[in-house]
Amino acid sequence: MSQPNSSTSATLKNYFLYLSLITVMLMAVYYFFKNQLPANADFIIPAFYVITSGSHFLLQRALTRDPKKFYNYFLAAMAFKMLAYLLFLAIMFLGFRGITMEFVAVFFSCYLIYTTFEILMLRPLMKKG
Repeated sequence: MSQPNSSTSATLKNYFLYLSLITVMLMAVYYFFKNQLPANADFIIPAFYVITSGSHFLLQRALTRDPKKFYNYFLAAMAFKMLAYLLFLAIMFLGFRGITMEFVAVFFSCYLIYTTFEILMLRPLMKKG
């Protein structure tokens, strides 16, 4: 097993810190618009945090095994996230008997924010691999 270099480890540790910061900021924004959104929208930001953290954890573990295969691990992590998002949407659809356009707007906004964040944070690592 090879170990990732120190800049890779630092990037991955900073990733979790910045992910938490973005989540706190989004929760603060959500708090002000909560009355205008459907009840099931309460679960969107925590779900994105959990799914993105899970993906990050899997990526970090895989990277310690073989840093040269980072790109493959990144694609596998993205596939995991897409399936987790689909499962989340299915649970919301079945549990709340449908999904409103407001829910879709919040979900899509969070998807864009978290995906952009992930790509910006991990782009330097993709160039190395």
